[in-house]
Amino acid sequence: MLDFPRWKVASIVALLAALCLLAIPSFLPESVTNSWGAIPHPRVNKGLDLAGGSYLLLEADTGDLANTRLETMRDQVAAEMRRGNPRIDIGDISVRGGQLSFMLRDPTQVDAARERLLSITGGGAGMTGQREWDIQVVDTSRFVLKPTQAGLTQAVDTAMKTATEVVRRRIDALGTKEPTILQQGSNRIVVQVPGLQDPQQLKDLIGKTAKLEFKLVDTTANPVEVAKGNAPAGSQVLPYPGNPLGAPVIAVKRPVIISGDQLIDAQQAFDQQTNAPQVAITFDAQGGRKFARITQENTGKPFAIILDGQVLSAPNINEPILGGRASISGNFTVDTANQLAISLRALGYTEHITLLGDEDHRPYQRPALSKEFLQDKIGSESLIFRSNDYWDEHNVTLVKGERIQDIDSNPDGSGVAVGSSGTRYPYTRLALAVGARPRRFEAEGSDLHGVVYLRNADDALHLKDLAPNATDVVVLGGGFIGLEAASSLQAMGKKVTVLEYGPRLVGRAVGEDTSGYFLRKHRERGLDIHLEARVRKIHGADGQVSAVELETGEVIDAQIVLVGIGVIPNTELGEKLGLDIENGIVVDHAALASDGHTLVVGDVANMPNPVPSAPEGERIRLESVNNAVEHAKVAAYALMGQREAYAGIPWFWSNQADMKLQIAGLSLGFDSTVKREVPEKGKFTVLYYRDGRIIAADCVNAPLDFMAVKQALAAGKNIDPQASADPAVQLKTLIA
Repeated sequence: MLDFPRWKVASIVALLAALCLLAIPSFLPESVTNSWGAIPHPRVNKGLDLAGGSYLLLEADTGDLANTRLETMRDQVAAEMRRGNPRIDIGDISVRGGQLSFMLRDPTQVDAARERLLSITGGGAGMTGQREWDIQVVDTSRFVLKPTQAGLTQAVDTAMKTATEVVRRRIDALGTKEPTILQQGSNRIVVQVPGLQDPQQLKDLIGKTAKLEFKLVDTTANPVEVAKGNAPAGSQVLPYPGNPLGAPVIAVKRPVIISGDQLIDAQQAFDQQTNAPQVAITFDAQGGRKFARITQENTGKPFAIILDGQVLSAPNINEPILGGRASISGNFTVDTANQLAISLRALGYTEHITLLGDEDHRPYQRPALSKEFLQDKIGSESLIFRSNDYWDEHNVTLVKGERIQDIDSNPDGSGVAVGSSGTRYPYTRLALAVGARPRRFEAEGSDLHGVVYLRNADDALHLKDLAPNATDVVVLGGGFIGLEAASSLQAMGKKVTVLEYGPRLVGRAVGEDTSGYFLRKHRERGLDIHLEARVRKIHGADGQVSAVELETGEVIDAQIVLVGIGVIPNTELGEKLGLDIENGIVVDHAALASDGHTLVVGDVANMPNPVPSAPEGERIRLESVNNAVEHAKVAAYALMGQREAYAGIPWFWSNQADMKLQIAGLSLGFDSTVKREVPEKGKFTVLYYRDGRIIAADCVNAPLDFMAVKQALAAGKNIDPQASADPAVQLKTLIA
């Protein structure tokens, strides 16, 4: 028989009695125990099995997260390209097929644009150390951003952690004891709330949209009174659990300076100098402007970041925060008519705009037709300039497949345009952005199947249809279009022969040194180039091209003959209106034709030379994308009654195989040149001078030279010709 000392027995009995007393409150209603006042009444949290309660399994729709990230990145890209100096002008930002893309209007800004993209994508590497966004440049001016799998995984993980924290804060507000909130797997959250018998209450609470606000801290409030819940007039006391200055409350001013719907991104980051953790936030355009103004007016003061009525942080505004982004510590190539319509809307023109074109396509971008589109590197949708929604939202009616045949005009500039369909289009102002058409090749056999041109999308589609069945291609013309298409067709495995009528390549656009360089490089790459070639006839069989015969008697096999021998401006409508015609439709500095009412822009316009240093009275007709865009903007100003003289530095570009030619200025009238070459890097530059002053440059794979010359010309400055001969010297250091 076991024999226990009496004191042990007494201790065990006393302990059991105490435990029974402590358990009593758990068996009584809370209304009874709450009336006991200061008497302790601990309760056992029984959990779902004993006490009942609510259980929810939340599943996140991560499938939509990629699209959300793309839409957010669209806003960030738009804001980032607008801010800073210089502003980077881009076309419409397209989001489709799981990627984001946009075009630079000025290809020389590609490096600056890349730097800005890296700044908003975390320098190419995210918190995991892996790239979260893949950034590519296509056709030298089109950026494509695509989220990587590592980036999507990180985004899902961040979103789930954020959601879990929001749910936890919401449930804590119920005052329940020991709720269970756990992330399960990659996209689920388990929520258990013992004692809460109404699951709908829990659903309503969790389903409520989070409310994020930014408010200024009231620094005049008395901390003692704030701790008691009292705030000065116009302010309020909010919970601040992490307040480093004492009581878990803070006084903030009631007006909301920015709301959460103006925030497009917030993510963890690190200070680049101290490596201290930060929260990087990005506002939309409106929020960014508002935040900039608020921080400028309140430098040195704290502001509160508030989620669902509770302050998360109250950092100090150390300096004005511009550009729509802050770190908290602790649309180039466009169709001329499209650009005109867009410029008008940007200037506040509210009248209805009708945009007529004779092609059966939505407005699209042309430069890629001879390169990426021809090689099937991009699809037709990538060429589209603006969505249908854009035109609808901006009160612009697109009319496709309609050629204007006649115009009845009035002395005040109004009138009626009559289409080929017989439809009449009344107008108050008329803008002609009719461009130019390919010069036709006239010789025996020029009407055979397989003789093609490359000016528009239909031409490119036709050429793409013919290419698979061809092994030999003859290109008539050694200009930009001819050489670009020849390079693309050669890359597609075709044997290509280029026949140039003149003594050198690209003779109308570049000097002899540059022509010689391209001739040498293209021949090294296998292009068969004939200079001063004269075509006698085009041979055919059964209506299909078979060969091209030269006047020398040489016969060159060909299943495709691509003609690129220049263009003729479309002046017919100008002639019907009685406008002055001379190598195009003559316009003044403001893009106005001789009647003083009709606007004429782009390739068809014969304008005063826009270069500031050009001789008085010199006129020119420019065939370039940049000219079409900038000229359209001037025309839009004129239509708004703001006559702006078209002045600027013309520039051009052409991509041929791995050679990227960029031309700044006009070399007309040069009297000397300076050549710079770095053969091992494929760099080649020719500087053109007149009376010792720089007037233009041809730059091959030398973007820094191009930008330096463009900068010097725009500023009216010079680049010393002797010092510039050394290719090791950066031209930007010689601008004076």
